[in-house]
This record gives sequence, structure tokens and C-alpha cells, in this order.
Amino acid sequence: MAEIITFKSFKDFYLYNIDTLYEDFIQNFYLIHFMDQVKNGEIGRLDFFNMSDLDGSRLVALKMEGLFALFCRQWNDQMIAEISAKIDFALFERYLFAGHKPFLEALFKSNDANFHIIKDRISYACHHLSPTCLPVSGRLEMARVKDIDLLAQMSYDYSQEEYQGKGRSLEYMRDVVLSGIANSNFYVWRDHGQIYAIAQVIPTEGAPPFIGHLFTHKEKRNSGYASSILQAITKGLLDLGHDSCGLMSDASNPASNRVFIKVGYVPIETYVTATKVLWTGDEID
Repeated sequence: MAEIITFKSFKDFYLYNIDTLYEDFIQNFYLIHFMDQVKNGEIGRLDFFNMSDLDGSRLVALKMEGLFALFCRQWNDQMIAEISAKIDFALFERYLFAGHKPFLEALFKSNDANFHIIKDRISYACHHLSPTCLPVSGRLEMARVKDIDLLAQMSYDYSQEEYQGKGRSLEYMRDVVLSGIANSNFYVWRDHGQIYAIAQVIPTEGAPPFIGHLFTHKEKRNSGYASSILQAITKGLLDLGHDSCGLMSDASNPASNRVFIKVGYVPIETYVTATKVLWTGDEID
């Protein structure tokens, strides 16, 4: 029988879950991110609980303002019924639901609700680079402040593409790049003196490093620069002794996903944010 586990405080909830989540950090990247944001006071939380059953089913739930995160890889029909009743699923018309895609699809289907995907992501992990992926001309370099105008513009273009024209401002992305340069985790691929691709290593203390901010200059795409910078950064991280590297991909971008697989990354999890009501473009943040 499915059991709902409640906690006296968010700290108790956090400590109960975090070690287990870190065992599969790449798969649980988004949930850990949400929990850390709440722990650090960056976003508020409204409810939190776990659910488990004797057959090994296990769910972690975190309700925030406007977003209900439900992460579950193994479930049964009773758990679906219990969670639907616990959260009163029928009431959440304008809420975003976030979590593992197969579970959310099952939850929506069980409640005869429409399933409108707002963001569709794939988690990738790389333990070994593909021997058949060969780099193009050029070399990997640390980003430098003297290139900040170009790097800020490329980062801004990346943000706009990633969030369908609603990305961060140019000034915000400039600060992101400057922070990355200061922390020695922002990289470029330079060929014949020109920067054609960028990427950043996202710090993840005590967990596999993540690579993000991967972007190729629009006029130099399909030339091997994205796979080259990703391969070089990944090789460097694996050579440092990391067992694996992770990244998140937009499932609707087949070109990027082909690059990741070409380098040696393997898809391990699907993550979505979805609503019962179809949002218009202006509503998507």
C-alpha cells in the first residue's frame, strides 16, 4: 500500500532525500536544483512530501509557487490514485507540473487531463568519449575578457534560442560570461583567430560536472565546432578523474542531440514541464 511520508520541516525533507538523489545526480539534476533553490531561500515552497510502496515505487514531491515538481521513475496504479487525491489534481488548471516525463504522462492520462508540454528536456551522461568523433581545426581555450563583447552577444543569442525569444538580457548574459571567466569555467573554440563556439562547465560540488551554454556561431553551424568544443571539455574533465559528465538538451532540437550522441553522450532521462491548459507564446516564461 502506498504510504505518504510527511516532514516537520523542509530541512528534514531535504536531508531525507538528498543523499539518495546524489547517487543519480544527472538523472535528478532538476529536482536537486529546485531543492537547493528552496534551501537557499531563492524560491518559496508550499508543500513537500514523499510517497513509497513495498514494490519499490518512490516519489518525491515539492510544491512551489506556480510549479509542482513530481519526480518518480517507478509507480503503480494505487500511487497514481493516491497522489491525484493528495494534491487534488483537478484544481491545478494554470499550474506547471515538472518531473520525469513517463510519470507525468501517466498522471495526466489517469485524470483524463490534456498534457501540454512547455519544456521537453533530455538528460545525457558521458563516461567514455566516442573514438570515431574527430575534432575539426582550431583549439579549445579559456575565454578572455578582451573578447567580452562577442562572448556576451553569442551568450545572448544562445539564451534567446534556448527560451524561444524570451531569454535573458544582453547585460545579464555579459555578467554570466564575466563570472565564468573569473571562475575559469567558460570556454571557447578558436579557429584561425576567430571564436566559433562557446560552452561553460557548471559547478556541481560533489557530483559529476555539467556542461551547458553550448552555442555555435550561426554562420558556422554544421561544421563540427560544437562537437569539437564539447569533446575537448569532456575529455579534460574525464582526464581529471571524473567518472562522468552530464548535460541537458532540448528534445525538440535534433541537431544538438545528434552532436551529443556523436561525442559519446548517452540519453538517460526525460524531463518535462507541462500544463493541463495550452499556454500561448506570451505566457511561456
